[in-house]
Amino acid sequence: MATRQPPTTWQLAQVHLQVQLLRLAAWVGTLGKPASHAFPPTRELSIPSSDGRRRIKLLIFDPPNSTPGPQPVYINFHGSGFIQPSLGVDGRLLTCIAREAGCIVVDGDYRKAPEHPFPAPYEDAFRVVAWVLENTDGQFDVSRVAVGGVSAGANLALAVVVNMPPNTIKGVSVIVPAIDFTVPYAQRRAPPDMPEAHKKEPDRGGPIPPALGELMQAAYLGRWTNTKDPRLSPNCGDMTRFPGGQTVFIASAEYDYLDEEAKSLKDQLVEAGKDPVYMHVEGMGHGYVTTNESDTAAAARRDETFAKVVETLRRAFDLAV
Repeated sequence: MATRQPPTTWQLAQVHLQVQLLRLAAWVGTLGKPASHAFPPTRELSIPSSDGRRRIKLLIFDPPNSTPGPQPVYINFHGSGFIQPSLGVDGRLLTCIAREAGCIVVDGDYRKAPEHPFPAPYEDAFRVVAWVLENTDGQFDVSRVAVGGVSAGANLALAVVVNMPPNTIKGVSVIVPAIDFTVPYAQRRAPPDMPEAHKKEPDRGGPIPPALGELMQAAYLGRWTNTKDPRLSPNCGDMTRFPGGQTVFIASAEYDYLDEEAKSLKDQLVEAGKDPVYMHVEGMGHGYVTTNESDTAAAARRDETFAKVVETLRRAFDLAV
């Protein structure tokens, strides 16, 4: 559906309350657990927002042993369900990209719903990319800029691409992307049931339950009604804005409600004459790439995914693959 009925004030109040409870539960879950600093950024900075009234935090991962001069750059947006403040959660992936793809990595924060619903997070993501392209201090090679993200962050990255001028973005990497807001989350095709043996390995991830997916959608949409806006549903945008030549990477997971829309995006890109690299990760659920384990099935698939990301980005940057 292209439009939705705007929620009532009472419905929005319920969304706000449920998100606050969810954040509280997530915080309680961290109590007694040491903070992980295994993959810290090289440096941190902040940039002015598009309206100049706020600052947007950035984490920078510099490539080791980089040569002098402008460097290619990968801009990442973290997963959050659009509601969780989780900047830095992709440290393992971004450290890998900086090291193996030989580029500067910019991990951009963005405002979270429901306090800041659409289009606020998109506007922050667009501002981060615009700041890189402005290249005020000359550290970036703006002829080699790639974007990407995980889950909600992947949505923001894709939305930026379809709203940028053609040939601006040279590479794209999205993992378990949220793409299509024209379909309510609970009405999406359900993934197959995860075998009991797999459920005993929690780092495989799993499907986001319909009730939680609906809450995240409601929080991000707020009072917005046009679900075909390409800033919201990038599958409704211009696929010719994407680069070709196997410089777009899409990974989807078998046990994920977002699996089908990732496949559909791949098909759209093929129809547009692009040649995306698509990886369907069997046996895994939505959060498999966030595992911190090292000797599990999920860790192996995580590392395979990271390798494909690096390969795609090196191709986008005209580096040896």
